[in-house]
Amino acid sequence: MKTYLRETNTLIDNWELYEEFQKNINLINISLPKTTAVHSFNTIQLSLSSMAWLSLMKLWDDKIKEKNNVRLARIYTFIKDGRFKNFITEKYSEYPDIIKIHINKRKKFLSLYDEYTNGTSKNIYEELKKIRHEILAHAQIDSVLSYLHLKDDLNKFYIDTIQMIEIAYYLFNVGISLGEWQERVRRNARSLVAVMTKSESSSLS
Repeated sequence: MKTYLRETNTLIDNWELYEEFQKNINLINISLPKTTAVHSFNTIQLSLSSMAWLSLMKLWDDKIKEKNNVRLARIYTFIKDGRFKNFITEKYSEYPDIIKIHINKRKKFLSLYDEYTNGTSKNIYEELKKIRHEILAHAQIDSVLSYLHLKDDLNKFYIDTIQMIEIAYYLFNVGISLGEWQERVRRNARSLVAVMTKSESSSLS
């Protein structure tokens, strides 16, 4: 699970900074003095979004032949097995409230996984999977970066994925709060934006 957490932290680092840039895009562009600076800033944004996509799809990866790769599918298969449910029921046989929480969290994880792999949100999963395989991981000659999902769809996918990692840790009896890490990254990102736009903000105030 440490590898899952490391990849999730990388996802958060890149997505939260990208989001903060997007929220302040107009002010940042005004603050940048030259066209070359704007170009460099756009390059940074592309790198952040690409890395976020890549980290997200590593977590949602398929099984690679003869590779022990990180993938939510591994957790899905493990906790969906009836033996896992029986194990939880037996382990907490004297604590029905704990059993109920575990069962509900297990259902939530399975439901979210099914939603993206074979449900109402399958489109974004398939689009990012294609982008990851054909553009980010490989430079396929005839591939063009295109997608139909909206930024809100991507943000929901991001939030749901983080929730699934937290649930997985809980089911394996380890409590983590990725929200705390998200807030720290956001705070650092806001500080960076404040430095980048300081002169412009002062002239506008």
